[in-house]
Amino acid sequence: MDVAREQELLSVAIENALADFKRMRKKLDLELNKDALAIFDLFTHLLNDPMLRNDLKAQIQKGDKADWALRQVVESYANRFAKMSDVYLRERAQDVKELGQRLLFFLHDTEYPIHEFKEPVIFVVRELTASILASIPKEQLLAVVSLEGAANSHAAILSRAMGIPAVMGVNTNPALLSGKLGIVDGYSGEIFPDPSHELLSEYRELVTEESELSQMVESTAGLEAATKDGQRIQVMLNAGLSADTSISINKNVDGVGLYRTEISFLLQQQFPSEEEQLHQYRSVLSAYSSKRVVMRTLDIGGDKALPYLPIDEDNPFLLARYPLHTGPS
Repeated sequence: MDVAREQELLSVAIENALADFKRMRKKLDLELNKDALAIFDLFTHLLNDPMLRNDLKAQIQKGDKADWALRQVVESYANRFAKMSDVYLRERAQDVKELGQRLLFFLHDTEYPIHEFKEPVIFVVRELTASILASIPKEQLLAVVSLEGAANSHAAILSRAMGIPAVMGVNTNPALLSGKLGIVDGYSGEIFPDPSHELLSEYRELVTEESELSQMVESTAGLEAATKDGQRIQVMLNAGLSADTSISINKNVDGVGLYRTEISFLLQQQFPSEEEQLHQYRSVLSAYSSKRVVMRTLDIGGDKALPYLPIDEDNPFLLARYPLHTGPS
């Protein structure tokens, strides 16, 4: 096996994937609001992470071809997230897998096919990803039905931000749905193939009401949150890897109520350097320079174990942890 060639193939795939994610984000940035574009920031962050690149290169050095090395590393990262009890972190396993799928594609191809339809459709797919969603013109999608996936996946979040009803984890045979008129209820998670006239009329009224409600919410998004009697309510962001203020809804928050510093640790095979942490935390603090930011300092142990920091405890879910020192830089 030509190790140098496999390394070069991998490097080219990473650069092509980076360009593709930037293209997708720019496309959605122009067409939509920015409420759910953090998935592309996550992909870009991971691809630029020297630890991920080093892990991939090390796997090739062991004698694996680029595609097999990619599978080994991606599965390792994904399994780490999938074992966590925290729902948000557990869903990031699917994000890592999607990243791996995109890299695998670019190891063998250079352009991703664009899905186009003669008329707007309800799109049925085995597993919806943010990349698939971004490749289809918004005006051609009436709704999305995915046989796999969860309601809090980034693909589902992105779909909702696009205003496209999405139902995830549907147990059905796609062949039985092909070519049929149907209703997709993104709130209840139900689909209705061949609905009655009465049911169609009911849902058309609901669509009208939904549109009126959305317009009302958008017109008040920039106002301070307060009760009718004037009591001010703070709205704080719950952030993981990204707390990007370019995401429109983030601009209106009063600060960051929880920034999960452990995520950047979980994505690596060794402790990030002081310089890497300084850059990451400073970017968040700078983005919210006039607002309150609460950073949770390295919440690890239990279901969030670091492979490079073994913790020998009878009950790893107890709050006893190694001493940590936090202070101003």
